[in-house]
Parts: sequence; structure tokens; C-alpha cells
Amino acid sequence: MMQNKTRRSLAAVAALALAPLASADFLGLSADLVGVNMVETIPGQPGQPDTWTARIFAEFTGADHLVSIFGEGDQQMFFASDSMFYQNTFGGPTTMDIDDGLYGDLPDLQYDSWFTIGAQSQTDNALQTMGVSWAGFNAGSPLFVPNGAIYTNPDDMQGVAEHAGGGVYRVLIAQLTVFGTPETKIWGHTNLGWYDGDSGDYQTSFVEFSFANIPAPGALALLGLAALTGTRRRG
Repeated sequence: MMQNKTRRSLAAVAALALAPLASADFLGLSADLVGVNMVETIPGQPGQPDTWTARIFAEFTGADHLVSIFGEGDQQMFFASDSMFYQNTFGGPTTMDIDDGLYGDLPDLQYDSWFTIGAQSQTDNALQTMGVSWAGFNAGSPLFVPNGAIYTNPDDMQGVAEHAGGGVYRVLIAQLTVFGTPETKIWGHTNLGWYDGDSGDYQTSFVEFSFANIPAPGALALLGLAALTGTRRRG
């Protein structure tokens, strides 16, 4: 299990003024704070660096089924930070590279930066990628996907949103560890492909997001901003 885990999820939706659109079941992105300064050792660096780790989720109003996050055309996918992303030597860019059986011997592997659809490790994971270049992200730089996807097949159910309380359902899409102080932001934009849990129709949404870990009296609160800019039914 991850140590010292603080889970303060503030789903932040800046705009849902989309009355003419087919559905409002996609709410936006939220983030949980996993911890601050959890990474203990960075090869070539003395001491413990300043870092903070968050998990990012797609949120829905029901048990909808997320199948992809992607970039295409003028709606490209971009995950960035004001600093750099931490990358563990024994990890990789997706959860297909994460062997949670190694956590006991390699505790810092728990805080590697990666992308996913639902699954937290390679166990029972059917994740696939297409058209994604990982070279920059593997070196700690932003992930930029002009035309590509991180996805599962529609009959793989690991992307079905789980109830998180308060009428909100969500699917894990990334864990990102950032070098820097709590004010260091994670930001960008992405598209999502998903099936509506009620109608079964396939839909996509484009969102912009910005998350920062801001100290509050006696606690660390994860504050976010995620703006929904388009949802369309693809029938």
C-alpha cells in the first residue's frame, strides 16, 4: 500500500453550459493528492527532492464506461507541469509497465508517473496505446499526443466508472509526480471516448485542466480547474 496517503478530491468543473449537447453525464476531471515528498531517492541527486504526487480521474454522473483518452486533429492531448515529471527507472509510461509486486523492494516505484484506463498496475490490465510517442514523457517532459490514444477495447470493463460518493463515479486516467513545491501545477487538455451507461451511445469530450497542491491551515488541499468545452454523440 502507498504510505501516508492523503485523499482530498475536489472535482472542479469550470463550465457545463452546454444545453444543446446530447448529454451532460461527463462532469470533468478531478485529482486526489497521494502525498508530498514521497519519492526518497533520485539517482544522481543527494537528499530527498521536493515532489508531490496526484492521481487524476475522469468523473461521471453514473457508471459510464471510459475507453480512451486521446488526441486528434486540432484537439490534441497534452499533459504538462510547471516543472518536470518524476520517472522511476523500474517503471514506465503506462500501468502496463508497473509491477506492484516490486513495491516492497522498490518503494519509490509507487510514485512513478504513468497513464492508464482504470487499472493501477499491469495485473488484469488490458491497456493499449496507438500513435503515442513516449520519449519526452519518459525523460520527464510533457506528454504531447497530436494523433494517438491510450485505450482499452470496448469489451474490456476496467474503464467502468466506480462510485466515489455523492453521486459521482470516476475512472483513474493517470498518476503524476511533479518535482517542485506545492504551488507547481499540472495542466493541459485531453479528449475522452466513453459509453453512456444509460443509452449505450459512444461520446467524446474535450477538457482543459489545471491542478495545484496548495497548502491550507493544518492540511494540504488539492485544488483543481477543469473546463468542459465540448461533448458530442458519435452514435
